[in-house]
Amino acid sequence: MSVDTAVSSESAERRPLSIAYVIPRYGVEVIGGAESAARQFAERLALRGHAVTVLTTTARDSDTWSPHYASGSEMINGVRVHRFPIDSGRHSGFAAYAGRTLFAPWAATAAESSHFIELQGPVSQALIEAIAGCTSDVIAFYPYLFHPTVEGIKHATGRAVLHPAAHDEPAVYLPIFAEVFEQADLLIYHTDSEAEFVSDHFKVAATPAVTLGLGVDPPPSSINRSLLRRWSLENRRYALCLGRVDGHKGTSMLGSYYINYRNRSTTDLAMVFAGPTVVSPGEHSDLIVTGPVSEEEKWALIDGASFLVQPSYFESYSIVLFEAWSLGKPVLVNGACEVTRRHVERSGGGLVFSSYPSFEVALDLVLDDEALRNDLGERGRLYCNDVTWDKVLDRYVGELERYFRS
Repeated sequence: MSVDTAVSSESAERRPLSIAYVIPRYGVEVIGGAESAARQFAERLALRGHAVTVLTTTARDSDTWSPHYASGSEMINGVRVHRFPIDSGRHSGFAAYAGRTLFAPWAATAAESSHFIELQGPVSQALIEAIAGCTSDVIAFYPYLFHPTVEGIKHATGRAVLHPAAHDEPAVYLPIFAEVFEQADLLIYHTDSEAEFVSDHFKVAATPAVTLGLGVDPPPSSINRSLLRRWSLENRRYALCLGRVDGHKGTSMLGSYYINYRNRSTTDLAMVFAGPTVVSPGEHSDLIVTGPVSEEEKWALIDGASFLVQPSYFESYSIVLFEAWSLGKPVLVNGACEVTRRHVERSGGGLVFSSYPSFEVALDLVLDDEALRNDLGERGRLYCNDVTWDKVLDRYVGELERYFRS
């Protein structure tokens, strides 16, 4: 296979690697941080001439893991994707069991931890067998949390790369994950915060590791703002929350904060929630929920926004911050999320809120001071310029060759 002409001459002389990604669900229409990151790595490595495959299930919906795609193989943007049938998805009793188990996850027995993983899904014995029979140079698991990684990594000794996408959440304290992390031959982290968290909680001091981050695509050369007419936003001042609309992502909190703010101020600021909707963020005439949006619509929404709000409590990287910064937009982030807070502290590209009063102060600052908005946005843009896919992939391939080149 030919190597992409954008690759450095040093990279071009290397023999292509064969890399298999194991992920519970995969597809261009699958929206999710870990899933999107895995697809970006897979497609871009394939463009560089590496032999990339994906081992996954037939699921698309992570809330149920119900079968959606056909079993079998297909090519998607240069990547050979093998989908395997699901034996069991999300069990109807999972929520109740998780509530009990995650009240004190560190106290769970091995049997209780395993039962949690089984009920959470997706379980595919055919996928596990495919991992056991995989002959790729590298088998990369993404993320740590689900059955394909928990069971599959046992069959990848000597070739196992773990992209944990881990953060401080109750499930990570289940005893079963200690074995998962300790079985990795190489750990790839999104951020320093993730690396520090994993190092503090698991016996991985002797495991090679690299904090790699993710690459950022440049914004489109042209953005069609006329698409904003769909939501009557072409002449509106609005803030944007981009991603899954779900209480676990902080959107319910943001909705209540916004409604409280509107009740206490005379602003006409609208709040737009763009992404798949699991739980309504609230009711207000200027609270707009778009549902899923296309790439073109996403960029139009970012371009038209005054600023972006990331309310999530738990993020392993938060690519939406970099998308906003690439267009010079300031961001507001939830101070409870160490990853996004550190991005803002390092870049100077936004403000942090940790309560309703600090949210109100932050909103007043960015709304009333155009010079501040521009300065924050420009600082974010400069921070974003240091994160490119070429740099990320050069380092990634270098690390894989260092540890797994036969």
